[in-house]
Amino acid sequence: MKKLILYILLFAPVLDVCSQADEILYKEFKNVFDVTPLNINSQVSEMSPFMAGKNLYFARNRKPQPALNYNNPESSEPMYDIYTASRIDSINFSTPAVSHKFSSLFNDGPLSFTEDETEALITCNEKSYDFILRSHEKAKQLKIYYSSNLNGKWSVPQIHPVCSEEGSFCHAVYCNNKNAMVFASDMPGGYGGMDLYITELKNGEWQKPRNLGKKINSTANEIFPFINKTGNLYFSSDRKNGMGGLDIYSIILKDTSSTSALLLESPVNSKADDFGIWTNDDGSSGYLSSDRLASKDDNIFYFYKIIPAFKNKVISKSKFCYTFFEESSLSQADTAGLTYEWDFGNGIKKRGLEVKQCFDKPGTYPVSLNVIDKSSGQLFYNDLNYDFVVEQPRQIYIASVDTVEIGNPIELDGSSSVIDGYTIKKYYWTFNDGWFSLGSKARHEYFTTGYHTVILGVVAESDSTCKEDTFYTVRKIYVKGLVKETGYNNGKNNWIEPSFESDAQHEIILDSQNSSDTGK
Repeated sequence: MKKLILYILLFAPVLDVCSQADEILYKEFKNVFDVTPLNINSQVSEMSPFMAGKNLYFARNRKPQPALNYNNPESSEPMYDIYTASRIDSINFSTPAVSHKFSSLFNDGPLSFTEDETEALITCNEKSYDFILRSHEKAKQLKIYYSSNLNGKWSVPQIHPVCSEEGSFCHAVYCNNKNAMVFASDMPGGYGGMDLYITELKNGEWQKPRNLGKKINSTANEIFPFINKTGNLYFSSDRKNGMGGLDIYSIILKDTSSTSALLLESPVNSKADDFGIWTNDDGSSGYLSSDRLASKDDNIFYFYKIIPAFKNKVISKSKFCYTFFEESSLSQADTAGLTYEWDFGNGIKKRGLEVKQCFDKPGTYPVSLNVIDKSSGQLFYNDLNYDFVVEQPRQIYIASVDTVEIGNPIELDGSSSVIDGYTIKKYYWTFNDGWFSLGSKARHEYFTTGYHTVILGVVAESDSTCKEDTFYTVRKIYVKGLVKETGYNNGKNNWIEPSFESDAQHEIILDSQNSSDTGK
């Protein structure tokens, strides 16, 4: 894609059956997101994806040129049209076709819809729909047009009243249920280049646009806004300190006074131009356009977050504690100079009619109750002997050692995890050093000493409703020793913060076997 300093961009965006788990062992990766090109990409440029229901809308031209140089009166760049294709799966769509209801003889795109698909906003060259552009006439500035779905038929697009004669207006998206609109413009009074503006609909009239401020805009170009259902504003900018070319940023639109725009991590962004993003409700997946492939054409890519956002923290007990008591003798406590002594093996002995004992892990433990002479300390008689079974609790559980030498692999096992009323479908590991893993078991090496937090998150399916929910637990691992020169996982020192629901996080203590129980 050409640099915006020299060119004005034309387009951008702008019955359930319970499933089976996929088991992946020991697969490590560093990127939180995965990015894959779509099957509809061709030898020309495709850009600015927007999903409406099961249909994908995007702009396509007839040869690999993503922009028109309006300063060149001899420009022979091709026109862009809006195309649509039906979704088969995340990366496969039907053969694209021109969307004639939104395309004209002029440049058209990007396109955005309201949630109910009753209103459309289109970026076009300023034009009139009642005449044909003659060969000697030049294309005009970009303007925002709107169209309404009236009884199943789209109206002829009309220029939006927010547009003025001075400057370009483009890449518009609705927010707040059609009562506000965010768009890009180079109108006078901005920070430089193209800026993002917002306008509100009050008493049936669109108000004077307001610049979104320096937390979003810069002296560079800010374009291609998109707002998802959670209120996250995404946009592209060619400002300094990005990854290269145009980069995609995000910010919570309602909280721009206290937060700053964040650069999305790789591979959503790349060293190429990345722009025109559309996301699902929570931003965990979506589509974007980029010229990152070797052909340098603009193509459309699907991205999804490998590590989901986890909620429902589960505090797993590392000790299994029980109360043991002798029922038949409670009314005759320590008579005739005798006392009771519980023997739990390994030299662990406790005296009293009622004692508490904690075990380090599930298993079978020998328990003896002896009657001891107080004065001599000798065994008077044996009251009982039996094997006490400490069962594996129903919880998310990380089985591993607590300490490991630096550079040595640590084995982690979450396969014994159980959640009442749910079937665990997928396991995700976060190692607090920039690396992640999938599967019920994981293997990892640390190259810095000290305590590291291992996080095991699971996606579990309700046995009654088949609906999925997420749970997670944590475990501290201590890494000790001197740094060793090994080649495995060397350089794991970039921490990427995992995603958890911090504000609405639920804390669950699964402790079915860790409360006071009778030992006899």
